[in-house]
Amino acid sequence: MDTGAPQPRRADLLTVRALLDEALLGLRRIEDPGVPVLEARSYVSAALAQIYQALAHATELGVFREHTAAALQLSRDALAALSFTPSMDAALLDDLRLVAQAIGALNERIYPPEAASHLPRGEGRPLLATVGEPRLHDPARDLLFPTVPLPDIETIPPPFVDLEAPPIEPPPKVVSPDDLPALAAWGERMAARTAELAEESPPPPALPPPPEDPDADAVEAMFGVAPPPAHVVWERARGFFEDLGMMSLMRRPGAFSVWSHYETLEQRMLARVDALLACGTWVLPRLIQLLEDRPIPDPELLWASIFVLGSIDGDDTRDQIERQLRLLPDDDESLFDAAADALRFVPHRGVEAILRRWLESPRPTQQRLAVRALGRRRATMVDTLRPYLMSGDDAIVAETLAALELVPGELEPRELDVGLVSRDERLFRAAAETATARGFSIGAREASARLRRRAVSDSAAMLLALTGGEDALEPLLDAAATSPSPAVFAALGWYGSVAAMPFLLGRLEAGETAALLGLQRITGASLSEEEPVVPEYAEEERPFVRGRWVAPAQVFPLSADIGLWGDWWMRYGHGVADPRVRYRWGHVWSTRDDLHELEGALSSPAERRAAHLELCARTGGTLPFEPDAFVVRQRAQIAAWSEYLGPSHGRAPAGRWPVRFLR
Repeated sequence: MDTGAPQPRRADLLTVRALLDEALLGLRRIEDPGVPVLEARSYVSAALAQIYQALAHATELGVFREHTAAALQLSRDALAALSFTPSMDAALLDDLRLVAQAIGALNERIYPPEAASHLPRGEGRPLLATVGEPRLHDPARDLLFPTVPLPDIETIPPPFVDLEAPPIEPPPKVVSPDDLPALAAWGERMAARTAELAEESPPPPALPPPPEDPDADAVEAMFGVAPPPAHVVWERARGFFEDLGMMSLMRRPGAFSVWSHYETLEQRMLARVDALLACGTWVLPRLIQLLEDRPIPDPELLWASIFVLGSIDGDDTRDQIERQLRLLPDDDESLFDAAADALRFVPHRGVEAILRRWLESPRPTQQRLAVRALGRRRATMVDTLRPYLMSGDDAIVAETLAALELVPGELEPRELDVGLVSRDERLFRAAAETATARGFSIGAREASARLRRRAVSDSAAMLLALTGGEDALEPLLDAAATSPSPAVFAALGWYGSVAAMPFLLGRLEAGETAALLGLQRITGASLSEEEPVVPEYAEEERPFVRGRWVAPAQVFPLSADIGLWGDWWMRYGHGVADPRVRYRWGHVWSTRDDLHELEGALSSPAERRAAHLELCARTGGTLPFEPDAFVVRQRAQIAAWSEYLGPSHGRAPAGRWPVRFLR
């Protein structure tokens, strides 16, 4: 029955959490050095922690009320800290408004949200060792204390400095409710110091020394002073965390890296995550705050923080990841790449909800991050990404074109035209490679058209070499003659026609050593500077006529002696090799060569990518391959390709230039 009396408003606890989150992040923008930002962070973080406790105990109304009341009091303390110094700092005024709104909401009749939160309550599963790929852990733990690293505020000079006054003690860092007594003690010390300075009172008498232990000096000299157990755990956790960041840098594929060796490194990385969790999640806020001690941005520690948080199940870890991501500047590609790489691998599915929201963000950096990470995780659809092809932002369009290679859904070839017709090399390459990997011929046709109208680019030359038929040699030779570059010479080698040998030998004679890239891939001669002689072969092992497949010899550096290469060619290739046959490494090309490139320990990421695209174009297969994924996943993808190609490698005729696009 409607009594007509006004009903009390129901405050939304998730709205309060969002307000305090904004206030916590807003502390980084405060520039007034008189504002006690560290103290304010402690109170805002503690208030947020109480909100999470209330959400975790949403079904226990009494406990829920206790935590919301504590959040209200801590929010008031945060407001008092922010109001301590009168200031017109715009960021400070924004934070005051946010905290005041949170206080107003907490003063209303507040109830748990209808949707249950996934937060720890002391129970969990035992920690299991992570093997192969990242694992999502759900250990018995406390709630994660929310925090953000602050800028180096201690370097900002105050407007007035009394050189004769004693130094001011900074407030302690607070990263858990257990640290609040230390903050209260700091406040008492500051109040006492202020009173002493005002009254010019003498210092209090020193406390009497403790009674001497006659054996203390001997024990200390023999065994040292034992540090507190928590200090030992913290130092070990910091070492694990910094190791993890450095290993994230080490595992990024390089031109001369051995991809299979990363398996050991990746296992060490995963072991560091396990070790950090064994230390206890109480160390994580302190580890995140290490980012504020760095004189310059640290992409490796950012990667480590996202990766560790993303390995722990829970809404609190998800929200902390979002806080980290929201701090990304718009002009630092190293931080962007580190965050995107970490988001690709973390097993926490909650990050996908963040990234889907960010697809609608007004910040292009957030949109671009969402497109890249969702695409690499295969966590979105073609229909979702299609509108971003028309965003007008080239960086977002390039990310979208690359993501469309991996995500499920129907895609029409002509939808890639935005990149294929672009003069921007990034856009063309992303569109052409996505088309090829999806089995579309439109990328190869556009690459051929570009070279025929002499709009030569490295990407177009390489793509035509990997996908072109028997008529592709002429435009490739024209491109090499008019726009010589290492990539174009390498493309001639991938194409595999010995009709290009006179041209390549001529360029080497002219001093263009990049021609060695093409010469070596066609011949497999492996002529070394260390042994500058033409090798002898058994009759059945002579290049171009041997009947069995032979893995190429890896030699570095190759000899640039034109006389040596000319002698080798006249002895083994001239008049023997057939220009109508496609060769690779001195034998008839087959898909075994591409599978060898995928598996080869010394194959570079670019070579493995090229081999994958060639397999797609020559066999009609569209199986994925990611040369920068965790090694265990790469091995599974190589095994899938090996099974698809079969033991006889008959999906493409050996020694030919087959074109097997699906559309």
